[in-house]
Amino acid sequence: DPPLRPAPQGFRSSSQAPYMLVVDRAGLVQLCKERRAKRRASTSLPLDRVWDCMMRWIVDQLTRANGAAIPHLCTLTWRSDGKAHGSTPTKGSMTSGNVNRRYRPVCIFHERFLHDAGLKSRALTSSGVRAHELCKTETLNGTRLALNYSTDLTKDDVFSGCRELVACIFTLASAEPDLAIDLAGVGVLMVSQRHAAFEFAPQFLPAHEREAAMARLVEIRKRAVPTN
Repeated sequence: DPPLRPAPQGFRSSSQAPYMLVVDRAGLVQLCKERRAKRRASTSLPLDRVWDCMMRWIVDQLTRANGAAIPHLCTLTWRSDGKAHGSTPTKGSMTSGNVNRRYRPVCIFHERFLHDAGLKSRALTSSGVRAHELCKTETLNGTRLALNYSTDLTKDDVFSGCRELVACIFTLASAEPDLAIDLAGVGVLMVSQRHAAFEFAPQFLPAHEREAAMARLVEIRKRAVPTN
């Protein structure tokens, strides 16, 4: 099943559900361009291609059972439940040495992001998880992303673009009481009543949980109707 695909612009909810702003790639890129224009910064930075590049990197990392750390935002990775589960790896599990352990995708919000945005989180935070519980995690690197996940971006494009995109996410998370940002192919970053959470795309969850995960994503979409 495909991940959530909200419309490009902001939406307001119907009277039956709380207000929610739903933002996808196009909406986020537009916001970044407007912010840069106000600062009289160049608007030629290829933010849409930088976003696609970053999403390809995250999906690749998770698919290969690794993690992706986005500075000043969060780390998307896999966490072990600490238990042995037989000798044959299954979906949602990986082998560590001679022991098969079950891992789940987790979003670990960085403490500084939460603090500066005035948010809380019931999920894991960077101070509440032990490194040995997590899979190998790679921090976003402009040079590596430009070389391996794009055909025409420079390392400066990636570095500047990612910094701008994360800053826009921070701006939205700081200002909106109810928010959903679509990280296409990865999941949805959500803010609800000043609490941050992350809903992973069904493809990263065990088979028996995918239907419920898709229903939650559909419910997010139902909460939003066009403002015009």
